[in-house]
Amino acid sequence: MTARISSDLAVPESEARFRNMADNAPVMMWVTEPDGNCSYLNARWYEFTGQTVAESLGLGWTRATHPDDQARVASAFHAANAACAPLRLEYRLRTVAGDYRWVLDAASPRLSPAGTFLGYVGSVIDIDERREAEHRLQVSEGRFRAAVGAVAGIVWTNDSVGKMVGEQPGWAGLTGQSIIEYGGYGWAAAVHPEDAAPTIAAWKEAVANRHAFVFEHRVRRSDGVWRRYAVRAVPTFDSAGNIAEWVGIHTDISDQRAAEAALRELNEQLESRVEAAVAERISAEQALRHSQKMDAIGQLTGGIAHDFNNMLTIIISAVSLLERRVDADPQSRKLVEAALDGARRAAALIARLLAFARQQPLEPREVDIDALVTGLAPLLRHSLGGRVRLDLQLAASPCLTVVDPDQLENALVNLAVNARDAIAVTGVVTVTTGIVAGLSPLLVEHGLAPAAHVRICVTDDGAGISAEVRDKIFEPFFTTKAEGKGTGLGLSQVYGFVKQSGGAIDIASQPGNGTRVAVYLRIAEPA
Repeated sequence: MTARISSDLAVPESEARFRNMADNAPVMMWVTEPDGNCSYLNARWYEFTGQTVAESLGLGWTRATHPDDQARVASAFHAANAACAPLRLEYRLRTVAGDYRWVLDAASPRLSPAGTFLGYVGSVIDIDERREAEHRLQVSEGRFRAAVGAVAGIVWTNDSVGKMVGEQPGWAGLTGQSIIEYGGYGWAAAVHPEDAAPTIAAWKEAVANRHAFVFEHRVRRSDGVWRRYAVRAVPTFDSAGNIAEWVGIHTDISDQRAAEAALRELNEQLESRVEAAVAERISAEQALRHSQKMDAIGQLTGGIAHDFNNMLTIIISAVSLLERRVDADPQSRKLVEAALDGARRAAALIARLLAFARQQPLEPREVDIDALVTGLAPLLRHSLGGRVRLDLQLAASPCLTVVDPDQLENALVNLAVNARDAIAVTGVVTVTTGIVAGLSPLLVEHGLAPAAHVRICVTDDGAGISAEVRDKIFEPFFTTKAEGKGTGLGLSQVYGFVKQSGGAIDIASQPGNGTRVAVYLRIAEPA
């Protein structure tokens, strides 16, 4: 019986040794029986919770847990005990001060040498500070995720030495790269070839100097489109002051940069646009003043021409009567005929002045311009002579207008003769007909409606005229020809006829590049 008695004596000694060790342990410890009832709690439990032995044994220890946790803790404990399985629970435990702290309760099954379940030996550790830290971390992470969601950009992280590691869903979603492709410096493959090397150089320099990284470059999106992004990354530090990682963001600024470029271009062009607008306004004002001057000259010329015409009528009538009385005297007859011829030429001059003043009598009727020009071609070729060729470019469709055909023919002959005189040796005078859909602002300012008109152009490849001469070209008695070679009334007569016919005339010329005179007439209304 010696062995049995020695074994029986060793059990109390072992139990006493366990209790002594457990009561001095820095954590709470407990022991249960196979039925789940707690048979032992160490001194640390009673110090922590303030329970008595009678209150805590059995299942009384569960009443020290938080009311919201009691049911969960009891259920989990009974389930583990029934399964003889390890136990691990986190719950709130009431302290002697009456508040609650989070604890970790862990236990392993106690087995006999034969493998029979004898209950648990467990420990309870205060993890309230750890739980608080985890809570703060969760709040911080939630705040970070919210900030990432609120930022209109792609957020990514790199390790302390500036290499991209781990899952980067933002960058992968933007570029379509896999974790293998963007790892390390593989992300540079999605950067524009012209920007990749400068980006890596600037990034390594920022990492080496531990300062914020600010850059702009183009990135190829997963759909293959290149977009410009503003990049900003800052380092985060651990408690020792070492870089823990880099947090960066890519913000799409393509539209912003495009708008800025458009604004810069607009600002650069603004001055030139203002200058062009001012120049256009000055040109319009000059055209208006020229038109007003021509109207004033026309009114003055018309009044003078009427007075001269009245006086010439008297002179011609008197000389005609005198001519009848001097038939017997040849010398006197010559003088009378000379006077009569001069008076008639003066009357023709007065007729031209009246044409410029838009007061000559007209007989307008419907005219096919192409037919008129075709019929006038022989006379035009004769007027141009052998050294200047006539080129007709007539419209494919009928060009009908209402105008005095005789006066229009005179106007075209006048324009052709002026074109011939502008050509020094040999050249071409081109007559073009057609219908134009609209008119230039200059012609609209002259009173024409912005609608379709018949246009007749007489163009030469001669010496051209300067802007100073062009502004005076339609004034009566203005001529650039030598003295005695022109009256200066040819173009003014054309100008007056066209204006009196409800049309407009425009001249375009530059020295050395020839001259084009365009006559615009109203399209004939359907009969």
